[in-house]
Amino acid sequence: MAARKLAAYADFGSYAEFLRVAKARAAKVAAEYGTEYLDRLPATIPPGKLLVHNSVRPQRQLGLNGFRAFLIKADGRWRGRCEPCDCAWAPKLGQHYRTSSAARH
Repeated sequence: MAARKLAAYADFGSYAEFLRVAKARAAKVAAEYGTEYLDRLPATIPPGKLLVHNSVRPQRQLGLNGFRAFLIKADGRWRGRCEPCDCAWAPKLGQHYRTSSAARH
């Protein structure tokens, strides 16, 4: 496992450089899709946004067991990447979405 990790970072010269590049790429994608990762649920979903969670089984606490939630722009860019969810995870916030299984494969 450690050898695979080292091979993955070899193109970057150092782990620090790898992290810098990865963070820059993530920031670019977040800006493009208007993604706002949540550490707690908002009181309401802001206008023009959708509440989405990943495919991990929903948990009461965000971040637990890999469960993540985020807000995205409701402008259609995510069409095909998320789908309506009926898991009853955040019923007070109304309709929410989950990342699509088709988008993961």
